[in-house]
Amino acid sequence: MDPKEQQLAKPQVQTEQFPSLESTFKEAWERLTQGIGPLIVFNIIGFVPMFIFIFLFIVVFLAAAVGGVAALGKNPQALLQLLFSPQVIVGISVGYILLMVIFSLISSWMYAGLILSLKTRAEGRGTLGELLKTAFKKALPLFFVTLLISFFFMGGFFVFIVPGIAFLILFLFSPLVVVLEEEKGLSALRRSMGIASAHFWTIFLRLILLWVIIMGVSILVGFFQILASLSKEVGSLITILSYIFNIVVGWYMLAFVVTLYQQAKSITDPAKRGKLLWPTIIAVIGLILAFIMLFATINGIRQLVASGALEKMMASPKKTTQMQQTFNQQAADALADNTFAAINSGRIAQGLSPVDTDTNLCAYAQRRLQQLDLFGRLDDHKGFIEDKSNNYIIQTYFSSYDSYGEMYTTGINMATGKQIADGWAKSKNSLTVDKTVTNACVRANPNFMIVITGVKAKNSGTTQTYSQPPTPVPPNPTLTEFQKQFNAAQQRIQQSQTH
Repeated sequence: MDPKEQQLAKPQVQTEQFPSLESTFKEAWERLTQGIGPLIVFNIIGFVPMFIFIFLFIVVFLAAAVGGVAALGKNPQALLQLLFSPQVIVGISVGYILLMVIFSLISSWMYAGLILSLKTRAEGRGTLGELLKTAFKKALPLFFVTLLISFFFMGGFFVFIVPGIAFLILFLFSPLVVVLEEEKGLSALRRSMGIASAHFWTIFLRLILLWVIIMGVSILVGFFQILASLSKEVGSLITILSYIFNIVVGWYMLAFVVTLYQQAKSITDPAKRGKLLWPTIIAVIGLILAFIMLFATINGIRQLVASGALEKMMASPKKTTQMQQTFNQQAADALADNTFAAINSGRIAQGLSPVDTDTNLCAYAQRRLQQLDLFGRLDDHKGFIEDKSNNYIIQTYFSSYDSYGEMYTTGINMATGKQIADGWAKSKNSLTVDKTVTNACVRANPNFMIVITGVKAKNSGTTQTYSQPPTPVPPNPTLTEFQKQFNAAQQRIQQSQTH
């Protein structure tokens, strides 16, 4: 053979530069628009069987869970031991693997169809029937290549993450090699490595740019969703459009990858292949580390179950809640004292005399806290206003006062006494600036804080100093509607505690 002919017969190493970024985006869009029909068909074909399969799996799982709880619900320890027994763990693992295999096969068929749909007409895309037939043939080889990619990615991920990301780029084109070329298995991975490694940073940076653009658009779409949620009709429409947008974005991302593959392939030596030795070593090390962590976790849980410690941990929330409630009440009492001190500091700063506390005012403040707790919210001073018209209440709590008032607040767990006092000081009739007020009492629980003020009558005698508030006197038999609701709620609480 002539030396010139021999030279032409050898594979030529391509030296052209990577096509421009603009051409990559433009060609990806052209692929998407030309293949929109087959893309829709393959999405429907893929989603319907997966939806049916997942629905059946959920039904079976729930039936098994309900049956297990019904059979062993009275013995939590036995249920925990059964769940973490080797037989159950193996059974769940086998069932999960079987589910994932079926799911992956269906996904591979759909994915192969989507890739074939993004071939241009010039590349010989073929009819819809031909695409379905070819995609079905490529499903199993694509499934095995996906398993190999998962092996490398998961292994690399557990070795400080970075190798996993590098493997994703190197093996990015492996599914495309399987579907669009005649290579399978490890050969497809080596082919992908050969193409991607020759243009690694160009491919990586263009994928990052695509991701940034899509994230920016997604944030903008999310912003419009928030605005549209103000209207039910518009919100529903935006939700549907958002779902369609996400599907189209997924198609465009795949079209972008197909375009990168075709562009990189056209300027890469066809004989170039990557080597899998070091990726395999790194992936094996990562998976060994992952299995060690998994078995250590399972063994630790089994030891907790065997020792009964896990059952104690499951039974401890009630005790923890009671301790937290005690702490919260103690903190609320301390906050009430600090608020009272801050009120007096504010009065002194205004040139006013500090107020004294009074056992009757404290008893009434405690009564009002109970009312607010039963209501579960602030009541617009409704209970206080009704009590002012009840002579029995007045004689019990306010007999030594010419006038009296109430201020309250909620959400006190993150506030200080000074902050609360300063907030009350902004009120027109604030205790901090009212020079006529002689007595006050601040009471609090984890939910509310209340202050009851009084203007001492001139002939009422000396002021009582607070020690412990007396038990509130039962209300007058002539009850208002508000007091009837309050007492009925107390009776319901007492009956539930008795039962």
